[in-house]
Amino acid sequence: MLSFESVGRLFRGGSGVQNLTFSVMPSEIVALVGLNGAGKTTLMRLALGMIRPQQGAIRIFGSSLGKISAKVWAQVGVLVEVPFAYPELSVRQNLRAACLMHQGRLERVDKMIAMWGLDLVADKKFRLLSQGNQQRVGLAASLQHDPRLILLDEPSNSLDPASVILLREELIKRAEAGAAILVPELHSGLWFWWVWLWVSWGFRVFFGFLSY
Repeated sequence: MLSFESVGRLFRGGSGVQNLTFSVMPSEIVALVGLNGAGKTTLMRLALGMIRPQQGAIRIFGSSLGKISAKVWAQVGVLVEVPFAYPELSVRQNLRAACLMHQGRLERVDKMIAMWGLDLVADKKFRLLSQGNQQRVGLAASLQHDPRLILLDEPSNSLDPASVILLREELIKRAEAGAAILVPELHSGLWFWWVWLWVSWGFRVFFGFLSY
């Protein structure tokens, strides 16, 4: 569903990624791991089309990243480092807006509010939420339309232990249903990954299964 083919993107000073090849297939959870500055953020920005590669090709559902339609992007669930939301809108309004943007079903909004424990803040403005609740809103928005490809940037940030467990269970369930998932994550509570992608100084040093 997501593939990088000899992808390179370098910045001044030499940071970025070089000759990176890997794929995330249906029913796979791929952990993107590496030290700070290894190239994880660059990789995620490339996957989301936020920056363009200087070499190689990136494909989503078989289509080149630059030629993907809005209908195809609607099948992707995304959580960036700072969850995107309208600060003056309530939790419920933000989730409804995200649902419509991804061509999802509006009846899912209340279900996600309940699932992520947002009932008491559902009508509160996003900017007034705690960091933990903002992260929960971001997760709800990225998953409520049942995306086929899920790209979550360190999703356990600011979450309490119960929410980390919920996230773990939710990602496993979605992978078992056929979703392809890529997650940069170092939280030990989420070390259940089926496939590991290890990058260092912009290069792939390991891609495959680990036993633990």
